[in-house]
Amino acid sequence: MEFINVLAAAAAGFGVGAIWYGVLSKPWIKLSGVEVGADGKPANNTNPTPYIMGFLAMILVAWMMRHVFELSDITTIEQRSSFRLWYWSVPRRSVVDDLLWFCRSPN
Repeated sequence: MEFINVLAAAAAGFGVGAIWYGVLSKPWIKLSGVEVGADGKPANNTNPTPYIMGFLAMILVAWMMRHVFELSDITTIEQRSSFRLWYWSVPRRSVVDDLLWFCRSPN
């Protein structure tokens, strides 16, 4: 049962990320210097590797958060919300960003 929860959390995080980066893709593409085709989309947008690696990273993050909740004896919604607020307020680089950086196509 817990694995289904982890997969659901990973899918939700992946979906939110897809919407977020879909809306903000044009400024990101312009600033990052990604090669684009005639349609304005990245030239290698058919490569599934970054998406697969991103989803695997989301599974890892969801599993680790579940593990931390279990070890910390966090059982209520209030405790989880408080933990998430403090956890996400810490500036850090995203594991997904690191994986996507290493999976990028060579220039």
